[in-house]
Amino acid sequence: MIPISHLPTILLLIGYPVYWLELYFFKHPSGHTSWLAWSLFLLVLLVLVFTRGTFFLRSVWRRASFSLEGIPSWFFYPAIFSSVVIIGCAFLASLLPPHLSQEFDIINYHITIPRQHLISGSFQYISWSPVDLFLLPVDFALSPYWLATNLPNKLPQFFFCLGVLGLAFCLGKRLSGGEHGAGVLSALAIMGSHNFGIQAGTGMLDIVLCYLFLAAVDSFIAGAWGLAAVEFAFFLWSKPLMPSFMVLACGILLLLFFIINKVKLFKIQWGFGSFLGKHESLRNFQFWGVLFLVSTLIAGPFLLKSYDKSGTPMYPLTRVFFTDRCEKQEFSGMSELEKTSCAWKAMKNDYGEGQDLIAALRHFWMIAVPEKGVNNRFDYPVGLMFLLFLIPFLVFLIEAFTKKIFPIIPVFCVIYWALWWWGAQQSRFLFVPLALIFVTTAAQMKKSSKVLMVCMILALVLTAFSVFRAHKSDFGKSSYDALRTQDKFLVDKAKTAKPGEVVELSYPDAAFAAFAVNVKNIDSPFVIKHP
Repeated sequence: MIPISHLPTILLLIGYPVYWLELYFFKHPSGHTSWLAWSLFLLVLLVLVFTRGTFFLRSVWRRASFSLEGIPSWFFYPAIFSSVVIIGCAFLASLLPPHLSQEFDIINYHITIPRQHLISGSFQYISWSPVDLFLLPVDFALSPYWLATNLPNKLPQFFFCLGVLGLAFCLGKRLSGGEHGAGVLSALAIMGSHNFGIQAGTGMLDIVLCYLFLAAVDSFIAGAWGLAAVEFAFFLWSKPLMPSFMVLACGILLLLFFIINKVKLFKIQWGFGSFLGKHESLRNFQFWGVLFLVSTLIAGPFLLKSYDKSGTPMYPLTRVFFTDRCEKQEFSGMSELEKTSCAWKAMKNDYGEGQDLIAALRHFWMIAVPEKGVNNRFDYPVGLMFLLFLIPFLVFLIEAFTKKIFPIIPVFCVIYWALWWWGAQQSRFLFVPLALIFVTTAAQMKKSSKVLMVCMILALVLTAFSVFRAHKSDFGKSSYDALRTQDKFLVDKAKTAKPGEVVELSYPDAAFAAFAVNVKNIDSPFVIKHP
């Protein structure tokens, strides 16, 4: 039975096969889906309530009682109040269709591409969109939920927000050897992290991917090999660059792991504490077998289509992507898809401040604080909570090495962060290491100081204020009134569009188009030049 904290995984396990049923058997010329996916998910919830409801409530009550022991009321009540504000605002925001400026990606292609396929009733390549060659299994798995309502919704992302908090509690407790307080501290740290709060309730998928990795780690440590493989497979094939990134990150970690294991100079642990967990999964055929099977099913169609149209299974990683022809703008002889891949490669330089030593030392501060309005050169700030946990994390890491302990998860965080630094320095890609830093550090803290608690309250309050300010103008608006002007045009256009009509647009963000579109006359990495 899947643990309660892993329920969002059910959304994907149901949504992915349902999407293909909707595409080829149900036929939706308007791009809407049936309520099948939601009905099956709610059915699973009802089964869990009837079979495990009493046990779950008793468990929550018992855990809550244990968790509050030793936590002073002056810390608990402000922390809970701030958390309620964050979660409440996120829930209200999730009830509206995507329309915020930071939701551009979900409007642009996360919803648009799956919906255009539903309208056409085919998985054939969409000629104007290079993004259609991306790895999009998570997008397709969530589309039956997004598109079941009159206007696309983003409620599934809210479930993943709750899932991240639940997993933070479980992992914090697990890595601390059963300390409930460590679980609470882990969840509050993530809740008070500005990047988490500002994305909670929006249509962005970074929290979804963070959930998948945390869920895979939790299942991995618990020995639930099959579940870990499923969750890791969805994470691994979630973005075009993710497989390469994870192969490199996990490859470095495994190399260190085998060296340490061979020389036997270090004791191998999951975190900083004494919790060992299970390592057998590295040789477990169930894990690798399920990972291969699920990867084939969810990534196979996208890899084949990308290879057929672009010559590479993971577009935009074309043959020119790894040369200097893009930087030199030597476009002669390139196909339109290769030229567009150069545009995607150039986007990594839109964030950060360079890769010299001074910039490397300074970025730990710069990434946490606002610089230009509410944002900074790394996109949006990760907030005060990161600064509070960074020093303890580094201290615990140094202590572990001096005690000849090899902490797997903290070392992975360092590897992940280093690869991020040498790649696209955008803060939204740091959800995974940030969450793991919070969890592993909280699990090692034997006793939280008053100074830390006061600063955590401040971070939670600041995040709650930012989240409220970001969404307050939308409170009380109807779904239609919240839309952007161009999205209202698309909704109204659907009322007059003829069956089978293809409407020509000059922008690719057409999530609200209930008709086929053809995007032309725009210079954008999201659109390819075509006749």
